[in-house]
Amino acid sequence: NDGSGHTGVSNGFNVNPGALDHFTIGSVSSPQVAGTAFSVTITAYDANNNVKTDYTGMATLTCTAGSGSIAPGSVSSWSSGVASLLVTVSKTGTGVSITAADSGHTGVSNGFNVNPGAFSKFAIGNIGAQTAGTAFSITVTAQDANGNTVTGYSSSVPLSVSVGTISPMSTGTSGWSGSVWSGSVTLTGAGSGVAITANDGSGHTGV
Repeated sequence: NDGSGHTGVSNGFNVNPGALDHFTIGSVSSPQVAGTAFSVTITAYDANNNVKTDYTGMATLTCTAGSGSIAPGSVSSWSSGVASLLVTVSKTGTGVSITAADSGHTGVSNGFNVNPGAFSKFAIGNIGAQTAGTAFSITVTAQDANGNTVTGYSSSVPLSVSVGTISPMSTGTSGWSGSVWSGSVTLTGAGSGVAITANDGSGHTGV
């Protein structure tokens, strides 16, 4: 177009997206729950922010929730450059983010919080060698299925031991702080491989 009314138009032709440059991850709502699946949408782009509709590669997925993991750990099912899938994060955290990566091309989600799941079990802190009849300290932690400390647990939990007897025979309701019970116990029996069990009678145990 020369600006004087003289124009010409080429034939129509296709312009394909360029090489993969980066990913975007759609907004993840907050909070999520550890161990509970939620949906994410990942889109592949070229350097000019065109959706790479022909992308069929494998992008690895990682998350920043401490020592936890995200499942699945990769995605290879794409439709016109977009992958929609359910993912599960195992550990709690604040400002957790998900990263998609393929050969140095990455994309990071917004930060979101992950809260613990439902109460599932107890964990008893590591105990070294002890002496029968002498009190020693233990901790009992209420956890979800993925080992995250749950919130607000403070019930009395019966305690038992594999050799002899244990005193006290329950945690009681005091001594709990942040779903962790700290207290002193005394055993009467001696032996090797002795184990203490916390069992609330409702299927939640820890050894």
